[in-house]
Amino acid sequence: MAGRYFNSIKPLLVFKHVYETRSATRTARLMKITQSGVSRSLALLEDSTGIKLFLRLKNRLIPTPEGDEFYRNVTRLIHHFDETENAIQSLRDYGVSRMRLVTIPGLSFNFVPGIISYLTQIHNKLNIHLDTLSSEAIISQVANDQFDLGFVTMPIDLQNLSFFPIAKVKAVCLLPKGHHLQSQETINIANLSGEHLIQVNQPSHHSELFTRLINRHKVVPSGKTEANIASISSMVGLGMGVSIINEITSADISQDNIIVKPFEPNIEYQFVMVFKKEWRNNKLLQAIQESIKKQLSLYPVDVKTS
Repeated sequence: MAGRYFNSIKPLLVFKHVYETRSATRTARLMKITQSGVSRSLALLEDSTGIKLFLRLKNRLIPTPEGDEFYRNVTRLIHHFDETENAIQSLRDYGVSRMRLVTIPGLSFNFVPGIISYLTQIHNKLNIHLDTLSSEAIISQVANDQFDLGFVTMPIDLQNLSFFPIAKVKAVCLLPKGHHLQSQETINIANLSGEHLIQVNQPSHHSELFTRLINRHKVVPSGKTEANIASISSMVGLGMGVSIINEITSADISQDNIIVKPFEPNIEYQFVMVFKKEWRNNKLLQAIQESIKKQLSLYPVDVKTS
C-alpha cells in the first residue's frame, strides 16, 4: 500500500544495484542475498512508494521514467548516508566530523598539504577543508570559529588562542641560474644593491623587517616587483631578479633554474599552528602534531622547533 515509510535502507540499495546491473541475479550475487529476496524488496519498494520502478519484459528489468528519476534521488540519499557514516566514525575516533584548516600562502605549496596527506593515511574518512589567508586574517577567523586550526608566522597577537610551535627557519636568497652572485657562498644585504628585487605583495612583519634592513644598509636596488608568492619562483627562474624568502617555502617552490644561497644578516621566520583552547584535548590534535614532525623531517634545512 502506498504511503508507508521505509524502515531500512536495504530496499534502496537493492533498487540501486538492480538499476545499475539491470539484473536481479547479479544484484543477489553482489548483495549476498537470494534472488527471491531481491524480487521481494523491489515489490515492497514499489508498493510503499506507489511508483512503478521497472517494466518486466522477457526476464529483463527496464527502468520506467519514474524509476530513472527515483534512481537519481536514491543515489543522492545513499551518498548522504555514506557521509553520515563517515562523520560518525570521525566523531568516534577524533571528536570531530570535519576539520577546517587555513594556512598562510608560504606554507600552502607542499608543507600543509603534506601534513594533510599524513592525516588521511591515518584516517581517510576525515573530511578536510583547506584555505589560504594572511596571518592576521587566520587569527581572527580561528578565534571566531570559522576555522579549527591555522598555520601562521610570528610575531602576531594570538588573541588568547593556543598554539603549537612548528619551526624556526632562516631566510635564503633565490638567484636565477648563471647569476653573477652565484659563486658567492653567502649573499649579504649589501650584495643586493643594483639588483632587481622580487618581493611578496602581502604586507607582513618580515617584509617590513627586510625593508628596514635595505634602508639601514643604504642598499639601492635597480627596481622592485611585488608579486603573489606562487609567481616568485617563476620570475626568479626567468632571470627577472632575486628574492628573499624563508627556507621552507624556498624548498617547496625552487626549480632547476634557481640557485638557493644563505642570506645575511639572518632573518628568522617562526611558524606556529594556532587553535582555540577547546581543541587542546582533542584526539586529532596529537595526530596533527605528529604529522607536522614527519613533514618537517623531509626538509633539507636546519629546523628549530622552539
